[in-house]
Amino acid sequence: PSRSAPPPQQHGSPGSSKQSSVPPSKRQSTGAGAAEFGLLGVAIPRGSIDLDRDGSSPSSPIAQSQPLAQQASRSSVTGNFKARDLDLELGSQWWRAVPFSPPTSIKARKDVACEVSQSTSTKRGKTRHDNEIEVIFDDFSKTLISVAFTDEDLAESTTAITQAHAAPPPFPSPQALSSFSSTLGAQIFAAAHSKSADKSRTTTESFISFCLSRATDPLPPIGYTFGLTVFTHRVAASKGAAAQEFEVDEPRAGDVVVFWDAKFKHNLSTQKVGSSEVPHVAVVQAWDSKKRKLRALEVGKDGAVDEGAWRMEDLKGGSVTVYRAVERSWLDGQ
Repeated sequence: PSRSAPPPQQHGSPGSSKQSSVPPSKRQSTGAGAAEFGLLGVAIPRGSIDLDRDGSSPSSPIAQSQPLAQQASRSSVTGNFKARDLDLELGSQWWRAVPFSPPTSIKARKDVACEVSQSTSTKRGKTRHDNEIEVIFDDFSKTLISVAFTDEDLAESTTAITQAHAAPPPFPSPQALSSFSSTLGAQIFAAAHSKSADKSRTTTESFISFCLSRATDPLPPIGYTFGLTVFTHRVAASKGAAAQEFEVDEPRAGDVVVFWDAKFKHNLSTQKVGSSEVPHVAVVQAWDSKKRKLRALEVGKDGAVDEGAWRMEDLKGGSVTVYRAVERSWLDGQ
């Protein structure tokens, strides 16, 4: 098969990444995305901005004299990444709901992950909230939404809602990828093996969630992206199409493999794994580089966790993508 470079998600802009002021233990993961805001008073002192990994702004803010509605609908994003201005539903006052969470337009998205942090203080009899929503896209770029308001100001004359965007961090070194495998990967595989040993019935979603929950502070899944892409093998649906493959690192035990509408054919037998709407997800057990054969622990039709095996040369359509779980600190540049 032809080899090609890794996909765009693996190339972040160089430099240090934006640090989070909230320790991982105090973050709230909502599994949804976040939005962008502007000032909700009469004047609008600043608009959305783009941030390089060092926190600098390469683009100018939106004009201060613009009405709020125009500001919210206009994007100032110039970076070659997915983080973008989001629908903030500014008229709904969603930020006053308890508990604090992103607006419905963000929570409904399946292609982002969201983490929330909150801070409350009281001064001169007024209760002030300074909250943040961090939206992580599947290329690991981020939108950071900051919300500041007081309980007493229901007219929102002093409420400030801003957003900024950050490019993905640089792709990890081979040594870092190996380290992620020996730590998080080992934990994920141990959890998967324990499920295969007890022969209990489960679902693919529950199985993968269980395995990831046994790893120490990994980045949460973003849709069906379970970390950094380290291996992909795909064959287009057109007849006679050549296989395309790239490999940043060979699949290792504890990686997560996703099959999208994959059709395998060996001799007279044909097997379809996953679909174009709902892929099949499993945990890598082993990789035979000579035979290009992948073994993984998966949930079978009977609900039991068992071993499956697939040769890449037998793939006649669809794709097989292997993800390496990474530590949350990588995204923060730590």
